[in-house]
Amino acid sequence: MNKSLYLIIGVIVLFVVFLGAAAYYKNSSSNDLPIPGPEIVASDWTRGTGKVILMEFSDFQCPACRAYFPIVEQLMAEEGNNVTFVYRHFPLPQHGNALPAARAAEAAGKQGKFWPMYEKIFSTQDTWAEASDSPSIFRGYAEEFALDLSKYDLDANDSNTKAKVLNDYKSGINMKVEGTPTFFLNGQKIKNPENLEEFKLAIMAAAASLNMATSTP
Repeated sequence: MNKSLYLIIGVIVLFVVFLGAAAYYKNSSSNDLPIPGPEIVASDWTRGTGKVILMEFSDFQCPACRAYFPIVEQLMAEEGNNVTFVYRHFPLPQHGNALPAARAAEAAGKQGKFWPMYEKIFSTQDTWAEASDSPSIFRGYAEEFALDLSKYDLDANDSNTKAKVLNDYKSGINMKVEGTPTFFLNGQKIKNPENLEEFKLAIMAAAASLNMATSTP
């Protein structure tokens, strides 16, 4: 095979890749939702009532995110009056079941069950992470929560649901998220705390900073 033929094949491959990427981004941006920044927006899933904003960019299939899940749960159980927790999706490309998991949580959220589904998905990560039928597993969880399964099925595959997950991801890219989990406190990226006590110290420091800012004339 001569060099000219290699060159022609290379050009064809690059053209096909370009068309595929263009189609993907055209479909991905079809909803034209505004990309959120570090502030809480109406589409965010939040827990707690505190002034300190803890935002996590997370991937349901990420083992490190699973390891942080019980720490965050304990933190909110103890500090929920001082912290508002915001969860945003950041499904990594190498995790094939992360996107279906995110859509499942969003679909459950449309019936008031985002946080129960969030907890179920994380606590059973070993069950579905490498499964070829993860959507059916998540649908089984929806059935456990007595959701309207017809509505769940529609919502899990709805373009608006997919756009919401993609928008969370884009917001992470804009905020320089490079992996999961990534945490922000009051809009500032922080080094991941290693345990609950480090989280509490970070929360206390963020609260003190807020108090200083509001008390400064």
